[in-house]
Amino acid sequence: MSDLVTALKKIRETKAPLPLPPGVDVFWSDDPDVQLRPYQIQMVWNMILCPSFLCGDSVGLGKTAMGSAMMSAVKSAQPGVKFIVYTTSSAQRQWCEEIKKFTKLSVRSLQESGKKLTPKQARLIDFNRFLSPEDSTDILVMRYSTILVDGEWQAQMIQTSDRQVCVIYDEATAFKSSDTTTHKLVRKISSHCKWRYGLSATPIENHLTEIYNIMGGLGVNVFGDEKWFRHRYCVEEVTGYRTHWGYRDGRKTMLKTPIVVTIGYQNLNELQELLTPYFWARSQSEVGEQLPQLNTETLDVSMNAEQLQKTEDIWNGLFSISHVDAGQGETEEIKKVDSKMTVLLLHQMVSINPAILSDRPEDYLNAPTSPKEDTLIELLNTQLHGTKCIVFTRFRRELERLKKVLPEATGRQLLYIHGDMDKDARYDMIQKFQTDPAYNLICINQAAFQAVNLQQAANMICLDLPWSWGGLLQLVGRMVRLRSPHAICNLFVLKTNNSIDDHVLALLKNKKGIFERMLSRSASLGVFDETDHEPMSEGDRGFVTKLFDTLTLDRKSYKPSMSGKLTFGA
Repeated sequence: MSDLVTALKKIRETKAPLPLPPGVDVFWSDDPDVQLRPYQIQMVWNMILCPSFLCGDSVGLGKTAMGSAMMSAVKSAQPGVKFIVYTTSSAQRQWCEEIKKFTKLSVRSLQESGKKLTPKQARLIDFNRFLSPEDSTDILVMRYSTILVDGEWQAQMIQTSDRQVCVIYDEATAFKSSDTTTHKLVRKISSHCKWRYGLSATPIENHLTEIYNIMGGLGVNVFGDEKWFRHRYCVEEVTGYRTHWGYRDGRKTMLKTPIVVTIGYQNLNELQELLTPYFWARSQSEVGEQLPQLNTETLDVSMNAEQLQKTEDIWNGLFSISHVDAGQGETEEIKKVDSKMTVLLLHQMVSINPAILSDRPEDYLNAPTSPKEDTLIELLNTQLHGTKCIVFTRFRRELERLKKVLPEATGRQLLYIHGDMDKDARYDMIQKFQTDPAYNLICINQAAFQAVNLQQAANMICLDLPWSWGGLLQLVGRMVRLRSPHAICNLFVLKTNNSIDDHVLALLKNKKGIFERMLSRSASLGVFDETDHEPMSEGDRGFVTKLFDTLTLDRKSYKPSMSGKLTFGA
C-alpha cells in the first residue's frame, strides 16, 4: 500500500502533462475536439491504479469524460469486462450521449418495458441479457431507483455471471446513509464487482460520516466500523436519553438509550491520509480552470401581516402535516415527514407566500403576490432585465405559482424543471434555455440539482435555500460552470427577516467549515466567501434538529410567554 500511495502522490503533484494510460486511445473518439485535459488524465491514472475509488472533483470538471476514459483503459486490458453505470433518472440520457461522444464503446440504457412483460420482468431480463456472453454491449446505464426494487437480483446475477464487472456510481451521495436500503444493496452489488468507482462533487453534504458510508458502499473498509469511525474522528456528547421497550437477556424490558450528537471533528489530517489511495478531490482553481467570479447578495424582505399571523398559527397548531408541500414532492412521501420537519417546512412556506400552505390550486395560484415575490419581480424587471436568470424554490406549489405569475408580471417566456417531467421534456427545457435567446427565465426545484447545465445564466435568485451545504453547491453549480460565457455570475438570496430564513442561512455558513476542511476552500465555488466563520466551531446535530432548536429558541427569546409546544390540528 505504501508503494501505491507514493505513486499516487507523485501523479497528483506532477506539473508536467502525463501520457494517456495504456489502452485509452484504443477506444477513445477520433474526433480531435474530444481530447482529455491534463488534469483529467491525472484523475484517470488514479482511477485505474485503484479498483475502489471516489472521484470528488468539483462541479463541471468533466467527471463523465474521466469515467469514460477509465472504462476505455479497463476495456483495453480486459476485453470481456462489462460496465454498469448507476445514475439519476434525469442523467441517463446524458451519460449515454457523453459516452458515445467520448469513446467507441457501445452503450445503452436498461430496458424497462417489453411486450407482455411487467417493468420488473423487463428490467431483469435485460440485465441478465447484458451479462450474457451473447450480448455485445459494453456499458449499461440505469437508474438508482432500480436498486431498491431489483438490487438483490442484480447482485445475484453479477455474482453468478462469468463476466468481470466494473460498476460506476454517479452522484454517489445516493447511498451516503448507512441505514437506507439503497446503501445496503449497493454494498452487496459492489462486493461482486472487480472495479468500483464513485463520482460526487459533494461527498460531504452535512456530516463527516457521509464520506465513510460512501466509501463503505465502494468496498473500502480501512476505517473500522462506524462506531469506531465516529469515536476517532467526531467529537460527540450525550444530550439526554430516550426510553423504549426492548429485550435484555431474552426478556422484554424498558431500555434507556443515550442521545448522542456530534459537536465537532478531530484527527482530520489522519483521516485525509487514510483516504489518499481511495479518494481525490480538486476544485476548478486547483486544476487551473477559470470559472466565472461569483458574487453573492442577500436581499432582506419584511414579513407582511398575513405572514406574521400564519407564523403564529403554525406554533399554535392550526396547521397539520396535510398542509405540507414536501418540497421535492416527486420523491418524498408526505407521511414520512416527522413533526420537526413539518414545522420547518410550514415556516419555510410562509416565508415565501402563505398561499402555498393550501393544496388547492385555485387558492395558491390566484393569491396576491408576497413581499418576497414582489422583490423577485422587481429584480427581474430592473437590475436583471434582459439577462438569463434561474429562479429556485424547493416547493412545487410555488413553482406552479411562478409559472402563472412571472410571465404576467415580467413579460418573459418562462421555462421550468421539476421531477414529474419526462426526460425528453426536461431535455427540451434545458436546450431552449441554453440556445434560444427568446427564453431567458427558468424556474427549478431540487429535481434539477444533477445533470442540468445552465451556464448561459448569469444570475440565480433563491426564494429559499437547500438545507445542506452540498445541496447549495450543486444548485449554484448549475450556473457557475466551465465554458460559461460570463466573467461574473450573481447569486441573489431573498431572505425574509425574522423568519426561518435567518436560521437556514446561519447554519449553512457553519456547514461550510467541515466541507472546506476536507475538500479545500476553493471547492465552495465562492459561495458566501465574504462570510467570516470558524470552520470547525460548529458540529452537526442533524440539520433539521438544529434548525428546529434555533427557531424555537428564537421564538422564546422574543415572546417568553409562548411555550413553543407543538400540537397539530386537523
